[in-house]
This record gives sequence, C-alpha cells and structure tokens, in this order.
Amino acid sequence: MNQNNVTMHILGMRCGSCSSKVKSALLSVHGVDSVQVDFQKNIAVATTFLEVDKDLLRGAVAAAGDFSVEGFGEGCESRAHALPVQTTCCVSDESDVDTPSESLYPLFLIVGFILGVTLLIAQSTQDWSIESMMRHFMAGFFLVFSFFKLLNPSGFVSAFKMYDPLAKVIPGWAWAYPIVELFLGVAYLLAWFPALTNMLTLFLMVVGGGGVLHVLRQNKSIRCACLGTTLNLPMTKVTLVENGTMAAMAAVMLLGCGVTGARPPFEQFGLQDLQGLEITLMSIDGDRYPTKSPSIGADLLHGWTVLQRCPLDHHSQAPHVLGILDHAMARGSRSVPVDCFNPRHAIRISSVESVKDFLICFQCRNYMVWVDGVRIGGGDIADDSKDTINLIFESDCQHFSYH
Repeated sequence: MNQNNVTMHILGMRCGSCSSKVKSALLSVHGVDSVQVDFQKNIAVATTFLEVDKDLLRGAVAAAGDFSVEGFGEGCESRAHALPVQTTCCVSDESDVDTPSESLYPLFLIVGFILGVTLLIAQSTQDWSIESMMRHFMAGFFLVFSFFKLLNPSGFVSAFKMYDPLAKVIPGWAWAYPIVELFLGVAYLLAWFPALTNMLTLFLMVVGGGGVLHVLRQNKSIRCACLGTTLNLPMTKVTLVENGTMAAMAAVMLLGCGVTGARPPFEQFGLQDLQGLEITLMSIDGDRYPTKSPSIGADLLHGWTVLQRCPLDHHSQAPHVLGILDHAMARGSRSVPVDCFNPRHAIRISSVESVKDFLICFQCRNYMVWVDGVRIGGGDIADDSKDTINLIFESDCQHFSYH
C-alpha cells in the first residue's frame, strides 16, 4: 500500500483546540490514514493510503470551522506566518463568541421564510388543511436546504460524514444526499407518490436524528451540515428538533395516505348522508365571467352563466357524483395550486339550513365554495373525474356509470 504525505498551509488556527478540529475533520476524509497539525506554523500533514481529491481536503477543513487551506505542498511551510499562541479557545474576547441563538439565526430565518411562504400559499388557495400546509412546508424545506448543500458539495460531504450513520458506511451517500433532498422537495411540491415520499422522508429523518443524538450525547462540538457549509451552524438540540419535526410530519402524512380509503364517503362536502337534501349538478360557462358581461336573462351562479342543470336523485345519481368528486377533492390536496379559476362545473347542495355551491375548475384543478351566497373558501381537486362528469351532460343528464 503506497502512502503519500499531503502538506497543507491552513489559515485560521490559533490554538490546540483548532488543531484538534482540523485533525478530526481531515481524518474523516476517506483515504486519510493519519494527520499531524502544527497550529503555530499553520501546517497540517495528512498521510493517505490512496489518491485523495484536494477539494475534499479543502472542504473538510472548511467544514471544521473558520479555517481555510491556502495552499498545498512542502514549500507552503515557508510561507506560513504563525499567529500568537493562545492557551484558551480561539477567541480571547468573550463578547465575540456567538451564543447558540445567534449562531442559529440563519436557520431560524430560513425556516421562518419557508413557513411564511406556506401560509401565503394557503391564503392564496384558501386551503388551510393541515395536510396541504405540511406538504408545502416540506417542499420548501427540502428545496431550500438542498440548495445550500449544493453550494459547496465537498464541504457538505466532509461535514455530513462526521455524524450521519449512512454517510459513514455507504460510499457516495453523502454526495447523493443533496440530490435526494432536491427530489423530495419536487415530489412534495408536485404530489408525486405521496406514500413513498413520506416513507423515505421518515426513514432519512429518523436515521439522521439518530446520528445527531449520538453526537450530542458525546458532547462533541462539530458543524451542522443541514444548510451545507456556506453557513457556519453548530450542532445543537435544535438540529435534533428539526429532524424530529420533519419525521413527525412525514409520519402524520403517511398515516393520512394509509387511511384515505376508510374515510366517510362525502367527507369533503361535510356530509354524513344525503337525506333531506336537494342536489343539482350544473354545467357553467367559465369563459365569460368576470371579463365579459352575461347575456340578458341568463341563469347565473355567482356571476357565471349556467348552461345546464341536472337534478340528481338520492338513490344512485347523487351518491355516484358526490363520491367521485369527493375522491377527486381528497387527492387534489396533493396537486400544484394554479393561479386561475375558470369553472365549468358546479354542484349545489340545498337543505333547510343552507345552500352550498361548489364551483369546480378542472383545468386549474381548483374549486371554490359558497354558502348562502358568501364565498367561504376552496381547495384543490384532481382532474381525472372531469370526463365522467362531462358524459353526464353530453347525455342530457342520463349517463351515469356506476363502475
């Protein structure tokens, strides 16, 4: 086995504690057998048993703290200028030491922005369901966090290997992890394979949380790689809470995926049964309102012209139509909100207490709800039931397929 000595000139080391951090970071790089560090000369010598990419060494040093590799080679020692020796930690003035809250400020700020965007999406779509907000939050979380990791991949890899159990044993996993997070973000945003997405998230967060817990129990002072190494974030209990929260949300959403088939048949409409209700399916003109005035004497529904009305009987027609629309609404909460609303279908549910109108835009995959003439909200709807509804109107309200 051939051994090579790689000499590095490292800036930022001021004490023995700095030497230990740099040494631990370099030893975490695959292929490094031993390391000698002299903080007074700003020199580190890594003995390797195979060819090691110098960018990996740079990234590992950067991930260890406020250190940087200025150069490589035997001649770099002559360029080193020793800094004053300090017997305490690297900062002599306690006022310069970041408190945990100050160090974690970027993390809190980023999470706050993601939460704010999630609430804005809920406001714009009028969909305040917990599942929808969790899905959008997790999409933003993974997209933003993967972005920061990809800013300095080699630095992230070195920092991640210091505590993640999978990164320590699976070659290449640390390099793949930001890409996995990126795809998870896209999957949550586009509602791809929700059960699989949540299972993978739950697994990764539990495993990662286990690695964080192990580090915290050993009282190790290392950098958290959750936002890569562009931001210098310490590993604290906040990191553990972050993993636990994401795991909990994935578990809740996974449970929701599993019990979808067991929910009440008309849950999205807020109905237990259809007794005492008058239910009418309507075809409406989604192109005229609000850009064009309706024709004189037109049959209007909240400004839109009604083209056709189909009263539904309680025996078979109403349960069939409400059933497929309810299922589409339940799955539609996993779709992507679209900023448009041109409804072409509607269903009215009238009772002694109130009149509820559900106006549906399959093109935009949105629906809006009015109660007694007042708009109260809406949500997303899958578009795969559109053809079934259209067949009913094409057959003059006679075609109902119950299969």
